Amino acid sequence: MNPKLPFIAGSVQKTLLGKVVTIACLGFAIGCSPAPQNSTVTNSTTAPTLQNSPASSPADSRISSQSPATPKAITIPDEKFTAQLSSLKDEAIKAQYLAALKAFADIPKERPEYQAVVEEILQHQDLLFEMLNDCEYQEPSAIQRSEFYQVADRQFIVQQVCFLAAYNVSYAFFLYTGTETNAQVKPLKIATYEQDESSKEISQAASHLFSGLANYDEKSKELSLSRKYRGVGDCGITGKYQFQNNELVLQEFLADFECDGKIEFSKLYPQ
Repeated sequence: MNPKLPFIAGSVQKTLLGKVVTIACLGFAIGCSPAPQNSTVTNSTTAPTLQNSPASSPADSRISSQSPATPKAITIPDEKFTAQLSSLKDEAIKAQYLAALKAFADIPKERPEYQAVVEEILQHQDLLFEMLNDCEYQEPSAIQRSEFYQVADRQFIVQQVCFLAAYNVSYAFFLYTGTETNAQVKPLKIATYEQDESSKEISQAASHLFSGLANYDEKSKELSLSRKYRGVGDCGITGKYQFQNNELVLQEFLADFECDGKIEFSKLYPQ
């Protein structure tokens, strides 16, 4: 027997024993290390308590388990809108109203800044039905170009677009006022001057419907309107209105009723 074998065997035993001890220590160290805060501990009866970490109270666990409040679901169309649709006999007109409603609800997809006001109005679809009813034509692509201007808390000027023409746009103007329990919509009438084609007599008219181009300045609360009688723009009307006391008050009105190739607008108001 080789006399070196016992020494070699003893060395091997010591080496193996050292590795076992080292592995055991490493395993103990890993097992004693605190789990990361974001990790989830499973199959554990008792979690180790860290001296530097405050214990969670029952109140903390209740708060963390609460789910965020969800907004009130909006049904398209809702019961009131459906009831108004049922009063219509023409199925094509029903489909037109429904398409207009869906187009209105889709406005925030292109302009997220209108998300809150659109959701506000959609809670009162019976009022929206009446607003859409004022549109002679209800083009979905046109309705999606409607604008909303805030004038007070939960109060907006609704510049509703009904349809698009060659160089004019058809609008309907409303004042929407929301409350905690209800909402109101009233037409915002606009004073204009018109000329009778046969007598050439000029008279004043007022309507919340307007065909032309509109621009509202939210800082000055001023609405500017213009209408071309034909594409070259040598005849038409322009007006400026100030939003005061929930009304659009006429400030200035110019007109050129003669389509003669000359651009000669006269001031009709104030005189």
